[in-house]
Amino acid sequence: MLLIGLTGGIATGKSTASQHLTNSTPPIPIIDADLIARQVITPHRPAYYSLVRHFGLQIINPETLEIDRAKLGAIVFSGDDVDGRQRKVLNGITHPDIRAEMLHCALKCFLRGERMCVLDTPLLFEAGLWKVVNVVMVVYCSEQAQLARLTARDSLTPTDAKSRIASQMPIDEKRQRADILIDNSSATPDDMRAQLDAAAKAFGQGGGQGS
Repeated sequence: MLLIGLTGGIATGKSTASQHLTNSTPPIPIIDADLIARQVITPHRPAYYSLVRHFGLQIINPETLEIDRAKLGAIVFSGDDVDGRQRKVLNGITHPDIRAEMLHCALKCFLRGERMCVLDTPLLFEAGLWKVVNVVMVVYCSEQAQLARLTARDSLTPTDAKSRIASQMPIDEKRQRADILIDNSSATPDDMRAQLDAAAKAFGQGGGQGS
Protein backbone atom coordinates (compact mmCIF):
# COMPACT_ATOMS: atom_id res chain seq x y z
CA MET A 1 0.00 0.00 0.00
CA LEU A 2 1.27 3.45 -0.95
CA LEU A 3 1.33 5.78 2.05
CA ILE A 4 1.18 9.48 1.18
CA GLY A 5 1.97 12.23 3.65
CA LEU A 6 -0.07 15.36 2.91
CA THR A 7 1.03 18.53 4.63
CA GLY A 8 1.38 22.28 4.21
CA GLY A 9 1.26 25.46 6.24
CA ILE A 10 -1.72 26.74 8.15
CA ALA A 11 -4.29 28.22 5.71
CA THR A 12 -2.38 27.10 2.60
CA GLY A 13 -5.24 24.84 1.48
CA LYS A 14 -4.27 21.42 2.81
CA SER A 15 -7.77 20.65 4.05
CA THR A 16 -9.27 21.62 0.68
CA ALA A 17 -6.80 19.31 -1.03
CA SER A 18 -7.66 16.51 1.38
CA GLN A 19 -11.38 16.94 0.72
CA HIS A 20 -10.81 16.78 -3.02
CA LEU A 21 -8.83 13.55 -2.74
CA THR A 22 -11.45 11.86 -0.60
CA ASN A 23 -14.12 12.86 -3.15
CA SER A 24 -12.12 11.54 -6.09
CA THR A 25 -13.09 8.46 -8.12
CA PRO A 26 -12.29 6.06 -6.62
CA PRO A 27 -12.07 7.82 -3.24
CA ILE A 28 -8.70 7.89 -1.54
CA PRO A 29 -8.84 7.11 2.20
CA ILE A 30 -7.79 10.09 4.31
CA ILE A 31 -6.46 9.82 7.86
CA ASP A 32 -7.05 13.27 9.32
CA ALA A 33 -4.61 14.28 12.07
CA ASP A 34 -6.73 17.28 13.10
CA LEU A 35 -9.73 15.03 13.71
CA ILE A 36 -7.63 12.54 15.64
CA ALA A 37 -6.08 15.39 17.65
CA ARG A 38 -9.58 16.29 18.85
CA GLN A 39 -10.31 12.68 19.75
CA VAL A 40 -7.17 12.07 21.84
CA ILE A 41 -7.96 14.97 24.19
CA THR A 42 -11.57 14.02 24.92
CA PRO A 43 -12.46 13.51 28.60
CA HIS A 44 -10.96 10.46 30.30
CA ARG A 45 -8.28 9.95 27.66
CA PRO A 46 -4.69 10.01 29.02
CA ALA A 47 -3.77 13.18 27.10
CA TYR A 48 -6.81 14.96 28.56
CA TYR A 49 -5.59 14.48 32.13
CA SER A 50 -2.00 15.38 31.21
CA LEU A 51 -3.12 18.65 29.62
CA VAL A 52 -5.30 19.58 32.58
CA ARG A 53 -2.47 18.83 35.01
CA HIS A 54 -0.11 21.12 33.13
CA PHE A 55 -2.36 23.95 31.94
CA GLY A 56 -4.90 23.91 34.77
CA LEU A 57 -8.67 23.84 35.03
CA GLN A 58 -8.88 27.11 33.08
CA ILE A 59 -8.76 25.14 29.80
CA ILE A 60 -11.90 23.12 30.63
CA ASN A 61 -15.37 24.09 29.48
CA PRO A 62 -17.35 23.97 32.76
CA GLU A 63 -20.55 22.88 31.00
CA THR A 64 -19.22 20.00 28.90
CA LEU A 65 -16.01 19.26 30.85
CA GLU A 66 -14.25 19.09 27.49
CA ILE A 67 -11.03 20.94 26.80
CA ASP A 68 -11.75 24.34 25.30
CA ARG A 69 -9.43 24.39 22.31
CA ALA A 70 -9.75 28.16 21.95
CA LYS A 71 -8.59 28.74 25.52
CA LEU A 72 -5.77 26.23 25.13
CA GLY A 73 -4.72 27.87 21.87
CA ALA A 74 -4.70 31.30 23.49
CA ILE A 75 -2.18 30.01 26.04
CA VAL A 76 -0.03 28.11 23.58
CA PHE A 77 0.15 30.94 21.05
CA SER A 78 0.38 33.72 23.60
CA GLY A 79 2.95 36.39 22.98
CA ASP A 80 4.23 35.65 26.48
CA ASP A 81 5.38 32.18 25.37
CA VAL A 82 8.33 33.63 23.50
CA ASP A 83 10.41 30.43 23.52
CA GLY A 84 7.53 28.16 22.53
CA ARG A 85 7.76 26.17 25.76
CA GLN A 86 4.01 25.76 26.18
CA ARG A 87 3.63 24.63 22.56
CA LYS A 88 6.38 22.06 23.07
CA VAL A 89 4.57 20.74 26.15
CA LEU A 90 1.31 20.47 24.21
CA ASN A 91 2.99 18.64 21.35
CA GLY A 92 4.88 16.36 23.72
CA ILE A 93 1.62 15.30 25.35
CA THR A 94 -0.51 14.86 22.23
CA HIS A 95 1.85 13.82 19.42
CA PRO A 96 2.55 10.25 20.64
CA ASP A 97 -1.17 9.45 20.86
CA ILE A 98 -1.89 11.11 17.49
CA ARG A 99 0.94 9.20 15.79
CA ALA A 100 -0.18 5.89 17.25
CA GLU A 101 -3.80 6.37 16.18
CA MET A 102 -2.84 7.49 12.67
CA LEU A 103 -0.65 4.45 12.15
CA HIS A 104 -3.40 2.21 13.53
CA CYS A 105 -5.79 3.69 10.96
CA ALA A 106 -3.21 3.16 8.21
CA LEU A 107 -2.90 -0.47 9.25
CA LYS A 108 -6.67 -0.89 8.93
CA CYS A 109 -6.49 0.56 5.40
CA PHE A 110 -3.79 -1.97 4.54
CA LEU A 111 -5.83 -4.86 5.92
CA ARG A 112 -8.84 -3.70 3.87
CA GLY A 113 -6.71 -3.99 0.75
CA GLU A 114 -6.53 -0.28 -0.06
CA ARG A 115 -4.02 0.62 -2.77
CA MET A 116 -3.08 3.85 -1.01
CA CYS A 117 -4.06 6.14 1.82
CA VAL A 118 -3.18 9.69 2.84
CA LEU A 119 -1.90 10.87 6.21
CA ASP A 120 -3.28 14.41 6.34
CA THR A 121 -1.29 16.28 8.97
CA PRO A 122 0.07 19.84 9.31
CA LEU A 123 2.93 18.49 11.43
CA LEU A 124 4.12 15.68 9.17
CA PHE A 125 7.76 16.66 9.64
CA GLU A 126 7.54 18.01 13.17
CA ALA A 127 5.87 14.82 14.45
CA GLY A 128 8.28 12.54 12.59
CA LEU A 129 5.56 10.94 10.44
CA TRP A 130 7.49 11.69 7.24
CA LYS A 131 9.68 8.71 8.16
CA VAL A 132 6.85 6.21 7.61
CA VAL A 133 5.36 7.54 4.35
CA ASN A 134 6.39 6.68 0.79
CA VAL A 135 5.59 10.07 -0.73
CA VAL A 136 5.46 13.58 0.74
CA MET A 137 2.96 16.01 -0.83
CA VAL A 138 3.13 19.68 0.23
CA VAL A 139 0.36 22.20 -0.45
CA TYR A 140 1.65 25.77 -0.43
CA CYS A 141 0.77 29.33 -1.37
CA SER A 142 2.41 32.73 -1.11
CA GLU A 143 3.05 34.16 2.35
CA GLN A 144 0.75 37.08 1.58
CA ALA A 145 -2.10 34.77 0.58
CA GLN A 146 -1.52 32.59 3.62
CA LEU A 147 -1.71 35.55 5.99
CA ALA A 148 -4.82 36.99 4.30
CA ARG A 149 -6.63 33.64 4.35
CA LEU A 150 -5.77 32.96 7.98
CA THR A 151 -6.89 36.36 9.27
CA ALA A 152 -10.16 36.07 7.33
CA ARG A 153 -10.84 32.44 8.23
CA ASP A 154 -10.11 32.58 11.97
CA SER A 155 -10.83 36.29 12.60
CA LEU A 156 -7.28 36.80 13.88
CA THR A 157 -5.28 39.99 14.04
CA PRO A 158 -2.28 40.08 11.69
CA THR A 159 -0.01 39.75 14.74
CA ASP A 160 -1.81 36.64 16.01
CA ALA A 161 -1.91 35.15 12.50
CA LYS A 162 1.83 35.65 12.08
CA SER A 163 2.37 33.96 15.44
CA ARG A 164 0.39 30.91 14.29
CA ILE A 165 2.33 30.74 11.03
CA ALA A 166 5.67 31.14 12.82
CA SER A 167 4.81 28.24 15.18
CA GLN A 168 5.09 25.79 12.27
CA MET A 169 8.06 24.74 10.18
CA PRO A 170 8.62 27.36 7.44
CA ILE A 171 6.69 26.43 4.31
CA ASP A 172 9.83 26.89 2.19
CA GLU A 173 11.57 24.18 4.21
CA LYS A 174 8.60 21.86 3.72
CA ARG A 175 8.67 22.55 -0.02
CA GLN A 176 12.34 21.58 -0.18
CA ARG A 177 11.53 18.23 1.45
CA ALA A 178 8.52 17.44 -0.75
CA ASP A 179 8.25 14.78 -3.44
CA ILE A 180 5.17 16.47 -4.92
CA LEU A 181 4.34 20.19 -4.74
CA ILE A 182 0.76 21.48 -5.02
CA ASP A 183 0.62 25.23 -5.69
CA ASN A 184 -2.54 26.78 -4.20
CA SER A 185 -1.66 30.41 -4.88
CA SER A 186 -4.49 30.78 -7.41
CA ALA A 187 -7.59 32.69 -6.37
CA THR A 188 -9.73 29.73 -7.49
CA PRO A 189 -9.27 26.10 -6.43
CA ASP A 190 -9.59 24.68 -9.96
CA ASP A 191 -5.86 24.83 -10.64
CA MET A 192 -5.07 23.01 -7.41
CA ARG A 193 -7.67 20.35 -8.18
CA ALA A 194 -6.07 19.74 -11.56
CA GLN A 195 -2.68 19.29 -9.90
CA LEU A 196 -4.16 16.84 -7.39
CA ASP A 197 -5.89 14.85 -10.14
CA ALA A 198 -2.61 14.64 -12.04
CA ALA A 199 -0.85 13.35 -8.93
CA ALA A 200 -3.60 10.78 -8.27
CA LYS A 201 -3.36 9.52 -11.86
CA ALA A 202 0.41 9.22 -11.51
CA PHE A 203 -0.21 6.96 -8.53
CA GLY A 204 -2.68 4.91 -10.57
CA GLN A 205 -5.76 6.09 -8.65
CA GLY A 206 -7.83 7.63 -11.42
CA GLY A 207 -8.43 11.14 -10.05
CA GLY A 208 -11.31 13.51 -10.76
CA GLN A 209 -14.42 14.33 -8.79
CA GLY A 210 -16.86 11.61 -7.92
CA SER A 211 -20.52 11.94 -8.88
